[in-house]
Amino acid sequence: MKSIVQGAALLSLTLLAACSPIEGNSLLTDQKDDPSTHAVSKEPKSEELFLKVDSPQISATAGQTRADVSGECYVSTYPTHRIYLLNGGSQMPIIDINTGSNIASCKNGRFNFSLNLGAMASGQYSLKIIIYAYDASGSLVVNEVQGQSTLRVVKP
Repeated sequence: MKSIVQGAALLSLTLLAACSPIEGNSLLTDQKDDPSTHAVSKEPKSEELFLKVDSPQISATAGQTRADVSGECYVSTYPTHRIYLLNGGSQMPIIDINTGSNIASCKNGRFNFSLNLGAMASGQYSLKIIIYAYDASGSLVVNEVQGQSTLRVVKP
């Protein structure tokens, strides 16, 4: 019986020792942290503009009048942006599927717009989808490297 009491006492001391303060840096502390030392820059950066179409080719069928186009996007912290579809240098009309607007935008890292195939003649097209951002002063910002994607459309 005496050895059981001694064993229980030893076990209790071991548990108490485990609850003693830890030397060095610990996540379990009452130390107040200065959040300004962890601040992430909210300054917009053109190199962060990103746009990538999910399916880079649309093969339309005879009589198809519409094609939905979607993909990934990121606009950094720019206050305003727009997504355009260009044929050569000419802007093509699109409808943002999420808002119904004729201006597509990036929302929650995605874009979705509808392309009017009925207005296009038969043929093969190489279209450019590009994201334009505007800084606080209204100046246009473009990332020619990763802020655009090519969309190939084949219409019978």
